[in-house]
Amino acid sequence: MGEITKLLWQFEGGDQRILEQLTEKVYPSLRQIASVLMSRERNNHTLQPTALVNESLMGWLRGERAVWENRQHFYGAMARRMRNVLVDYARRRHRNKRDASLLEPLNRDVPVAAHQELEELIALDDLLSRLEGIDARAASVVELSFFVGLSFAEIAEILGVSVKTVERDWAFARAWLQDELQHR
Repeated sequence: MGEITKLLWQFEGGDQRILEQLTEKVYPSLRQIASVLMSRERNNHTLQPTALVNESLMGWLRGERAVWENRQHFYGAMARRMRNVLVDYARRRHRNKRDASLLEPLNRDVPVAAHQELEELIALDDLLSRLEGIDARAASVVELSFFVGLSFAEIAEILGVSVKTVERDWAFARAWLQDELQHR
């Protein structure tokens, strides 16, 4: 068992004293995941990777406690939490822009592409949520590959399956997502 896994188990077991030590150990990796996620966002995004990590960590600390199998399980869950933060942020931004557009019918200051990016992120999140109901592991493969930027080998290690299984899950998820997008 690795050091991070031990710290996670101790913290989830109620030892609040190790929070600083745990945060110090996981923060660099979480920052790297956030950087990958933010690299896929629009250039003028107001949320920065550090803020994304902090928001995700605060959500974890405020939320229900989980039993972490290992550090990979923790990082996968935190990547999902970061994705949720980005989607919630996009939904709020989209709602605010929509509300503003009701007040100002011809808002030429907001480029059409910005609206499309928000809608695409929200649509992808909705599709991933639906895919999760059909095949949770395939949805995790998409999430870890697309949002976190992990290789199939890294995903296989995190999920505890073979690389071939990840490749099959990826092929299924990609086909399912393409089919869903064509029928929209």
